[in-house]
Amino acid sequence: MTDKIRWLSIIRIIGMCLVLAYHFFTDYLPGAFIGVDVFLTLSGFLITAKVVDKIYYGDGFSFFGSVKRRFLRLFPPLFWMIICALPLTLLIPADFRAGIPKQTAAALSFVTNYYEIFSGGSYEAALLPHLFIHTWYLALEMQVFIIWALLLLLIACLPIGSAGLKKLMLGLMAAAAALIAYMHMQDLYAVAPTNPAAAYMGLSSRAFPFFIGAACGALTGMDVYLSVGGRLKKIIIRLLGIVGAIVLIAALVCVALQINYTAPATYRYGILASSLITVVLILLFRLLHAHGDEYQEEPGLLSFMAEMSFGIYLFHWPLYIVFSNLDMIPGNIAAAGAAFMASLLMAAVFTYWIWPGWQISDEKKAELSIVLSTGLPKEKPDHSRLARALVLVLSLVLVLFSAFVIWRAPRMSTLKTNLYIAYLLHDADAIYDKAPAKEAAPQAEDDDPEAPAATPAQDDNPPTSNTQPDSPPATPSPDMTAAPLATPIPDSVDDPTPLVPGIAPYMEEGVLFVGDSVLLGAGRALREQIDSAVVSSEGSRQMWQGYEYIMEVQAAGELPAFVVIALGTNVNENSVKYVDRIIEEVEPGHRLVFVTPYNGNAGEQATSTQTAAYIRTLPDEHDFVAVADWAQAIGPQDEILGADKIHIGGNGAAIDVYVDCIMEALDEAAGLPVK
Repeated sequence: MTDKIRWLSIIRIIGMCLVLAYHFFTDYLPGAFIGVDVFLTLSGFLITAKVVDKIYYGDGFSFFGSVKRRFLRLFPPLFWMIICALPLTLLIPADFRAGIPKQTAAALSFVTNYYEIFSGGSYEAALLPHLFIHTWYLALEMQVFIIWALLLLLIACLPIGSAGLKKLMLGLMAAAAALIAYMHMQDLYAVAPTNPAAAYMGLSSRAFPFFIGAACGALTGMDVYLSVGGRLKKIIIRLLGIVGAIVLIAALVCVALQINYTAPATYRYGILASSLITVVLILLFRLLHAHGDEYQEEPGLLSFMAEMSFGIYLFHWPLYIVFSNLDMIPGNIAAAGAAFMASLLMAAVFTYWIWPGWQISDEKKAELSIVLSTGLPKEKPDHSRLARALVLVLSLVLVLFSAFVIWRAPRMSTLKTNLYIAYLLHDADAIYDKAPAKEAAPQAEDDDPEAPAATPAQDDNPPTSNTQPDSPPATPSPDMTAAPLATPIPDSVDDPTPLVPGIAPYMEEGVLFVGDSVLLGAGRALREQIDSAVVSSEGSRQMWQGYEYIMEVQAAGELPAFVVIALGTNVNENSVKYVDRIIEEVEPGHRLVFVTPYNGNAGEQATSTQTAAYIRTLPDEHDFVAVADWAQAIGPQDEILGADKIHIGGNGAAIDVYVDCIMEALDEAAGLPVK
C-alpha cells in the first residue's frame, strides 16, 4: 500500500504561497485566498484515499482513532502558536488585544469560523484585524472532518462484501455533498453579497472543496502502481507532467488575479475552479509518481517546506500583525519578510523541539512507571529529559504570559469605543440642535445595481489592504452631526462660537458634508467652524451611497451652495464613476469639494489610493471643484491616527489636521465660479 505520493508536497507549498500572498499583498493578488481551497481539496483527497485503501485491504476504519489523529495534528501547533503570539501583542497598541479572550476561546474550540460570522468579522470587514481570524480554516477542517469521518464509518460498517462498491458509494456521497455545499454557498452569497462571511467561512458552504477532493480520493485511493514502460516513455510523460503542472499553477494564479472577496465570480466559479485545478494537479502528480523511479525521493528542501507549511500558516498572520505595527519595521515588504522568516523558525522549533518535548513515548512511559513504582532514578542523567524539562518550563512561562494578556485585554478597542461615542454625539446634536434636524430619505440599503462586487469593506484590513471600519449597530439619522470624542457636549448649543474670523460665502450659503466614519469623528469640530453646516456621516458609506443621498437632498430642494464629499475609503469598484456622476448631476449654482481618502496601510493598487489620485485631477477638468487633499496632509504624520491608520475620532491632533484641510479647500472653493 502506497503511504505517500511523491510531489504532492508541491500542492501544499502552492496553497501556502497563495495564502501568504493574499495576506501580505492583497492589492496584487486579491483572490489568493483560494490557497485555502487548495488545502481543503488536498486534505479531502488524502483523508479519503487512505481510508479507502484500508477498507480495500480489510484493515477497517476507526472513527475515534481518526479523530484523535486529526486533533493531535491540529491542536498542539495551534496551542503553541497562541501562547507564543499573545505575549508578542504587548509590543503593539492595546486595541489589537480587544476581545482576545473570545478569539482565543473560539480558536481553541475550533469554532472561529462561526465566531467571525456572528461577530461580523472577516479579513475584509474589521475595524482592526483579529489576531486569530486565520484559524477559521482549522475550525472548518475539523468540523468537516468529523462529519466526513462519521460517514466513512457508516460506509465501512455496511454489510457489503465488495470493496469496489464501497469506494463507488463513497465517491458518489462525496460528490453529492460537494454539490449541496456549492449550491448552498450560492444561496448564502445571494443573501448578503456585500458581506459574504457566511458563504466564505461557513461549514455548510465552504466545505465543498474538501468533498471534491474526497470524491477523487474515493475513486482513486492512495495506491499507485509503478509503470513498467521504457525509459523514453517515462521521460516523455515526466516532461508532459512538468509542463502540465506549470500550466495548472499558472491557472491558479490567474484565478487569484481575477476574483476578490465580494465578487460574484468568486462564489460562482472562482473557488470551484481552484478546487478542480487542484484535483487535476493531484492526478497529474500521481501520474508522475507512477512513471518515476521506484526509490526516487522528493528533494529535501521540498519535503521540509511542505512539512513546515502548516506551522507557517498558523504563525504568519499574528506575526504579520505584530511586525506591521512596529515602528522599527520599514514598510510592508519588510514586515512580510520578517513574518515569513519568523513563522518558518517557529514552525521548525515546534516540529523538532517543542512537540517531541511534549510527547512521552511508550518506552518513556514504561520507564516512568518503573521509576514511580520503585522510586529508583536512572544511574546516568538523561539529557533528553533535561531538554524536555526546558520545553515544559518554557511552555509554562508562555502560558502564564498569555493568561496575563487575556486577563488585561480591553473588552472593546479605543477605535470602536470612539465610533460608538461619535454616534451618540450624533444623536445628542440632533436633540439639542437649535433648529430641528431636516428629514431626508433614509440611506439606501440595496447594493449598487451597477456594482455587483461592491463591498462595505475597507481598502485595507490593517495590516492587509482590504478592511472596512466597523459600524456600531445603530445607524444614525442622515442629518445628524458627528463629533469627536475629545469634544464635550456643550451646555448650550444655542450660542455657537465660530473659530474662523470674517464671513465667508459658505458661512451664509451653507455647507453639506457627506462622508463615512472618518468624517464622523470630525463632525462637531466642523460645526464649530460653520454653524450652518449639515454633516451627514455614516459608517461604511460608499461613494454610490453618497451620490444617492446628495440626489435625494437635491430633489427635496435642500442642497446648499457648497457640498463637501468625504468618501472613497470603503471599497467600491465604481467609486470613480460615482464621483463623475456627482459632478455631472449636481444642478447649476453649486460648488463641490472632494476630500481625498486615506488608508495608511493601502498600497498603490488599492481602490482608495486610486480614487484619491483621480480626485486630484478634478480641478483641471471642472472649475467649480476644489480638493481637500487629506491623504497628502495626513500621510507624513499618520502616527496621530488610530491604530488602523484610518480613523480620527477621539484624536484632537488628527481632527485639527482634518478640519484645517477641509476649511482651506472651502476657502479655495469660495473663490471659484459656481457650476
